[in-house]
Amino acid sequence: MATAAIMAISVILSGSRAGVLAMVIAMAVWLLAQSKIVYQKSKIFLAIAVIILSAVLYSFKKNSTDGRLMIWRCTLDMVTDKPIWGHGKGAFQAKYMLYQAEYFNTNPDSQYAQLADNTLHPFNEYLLVLCEHGVTGLCVLALLVFLLIKAYRRNHCDEKLPALMSLSALTVFSFFSYPFKYPFTWV
Repeated sequence: MATAAIMAISVILSGSRAGVLAMVIAMAVWLLAQSKIVYQKSKIFLAIAVIILSAVLYSFKKNSTDGRLMIWRCTLDMVTDKPIWGHGKGAFQAKYMLYQAEYFNTNPDSQYAQLADNTLHPFNEYLLVLCEHGVTGLCVLALLVFLLIKAYRRNHCDEKLPALMSLSALTVFSFFSYPFKYPFTWV
């Protein structure tokens, strides 16, 4: 518990909104697994808590969040150009700035103009897969997740809950950052 408290304080002090949300989701998974609360009520409570927390975290660093929304929008423009197979490995870094420039050419009065920057990652691992490998790559990823969940349900061991908590946090964190840029995450 002391280690968990130190980790929670560290995440909060880091100012990482994605880290805070991922930590809260991991803690919720632990609480749901440990509690005797009726499952349906706990899912509703969790959904409401995540929505409220997301709104609070959005307002914490609004410009940063808006900048990421602009990046996601331009990334989705890339996806619409090659939705099935994607642009290829490394294409986001090579082509994103061209799409961002095109976005501002067609939207010169955009509210995002002050937030534009040199971007090397879409701050969303799923969008990166979709952009570089298309729907095909995202389907392969979904299949791997499905197989992992299937193995999780079949396997009964002491490490099951910590593994679920870790993977839940990683899944949420991947929506807002780039954890797979670091070797530790792969391990």
